[in-house]
Formats: sequence, structure tokens, C-alpha cells
Amino acid sequence: MLPSMGRDQNAAWFSAHLKSAFTVVEADAPSLQLDLIDVRELGRQPHAPRPDPFVLTFAGPPNRVLDQRIHRLSHPVLGDLEIFLVPIGPGGDARPQYEAVFN
Repeated sequence: MLPSMGRDQNAAWFSAHLKSAFTVVEADAPSLQLDLIDVRELGRQPHAPRPDPFVLTFAGPPNRVLDQRIHRLSHPVLGDLEIFLVPIGPGGDARPQYEAVFN
């Protein structure tokens, strides 16, 4: 089992790795690279489960689109993470984009 996302894993934690590559690791498919292209803070929410919500946006290769679900991502510095990714359509470069909201 992978570690869960803690409070120390916030927008700044990911922002330090903006433009870096994450590898999607799936048992039943070849691995695939996603690039972290945006980290956006959503503003403080004092009574929310997570007071510092944020959104990550990834871009993937055009030849394969991931399903909406939890995916295992591996990063050379951040390690292995399980993140719920939602396809949000192609970006300006026609690459499929994915969003992960932490709230």
C-alpha cells in the first residue's frame, strides 16, 4: 500500500516539481509518462477537511487516454503516489490533460 497524501503534500510540495515527468505504473498496461504542467491553489478553506486545497494538471501522450480513476504515479524525487485523475480534454498542444483536485 502506498502512503496517503498528507498535509505536508501541498501545492508548494508539487510546485517544486512543475514541468517534471511522472510515470503512470499499471499492472495491465505499458507505463506512460505524464508531465506536471500546472499547480494551482484554490484559496484557504478554514473549515474544510483540507484547509489548503489545490489542483494539479498533467499532460500525457496523444496516443493513449487514461480512464478516470486512481492511478499509481511514480516520480524520481517524490516517490510513488496514488492520485485520482480526471481526464479534462486536450490542451492547446492536443495532448490529453488530467486534473487531480485535493480538497
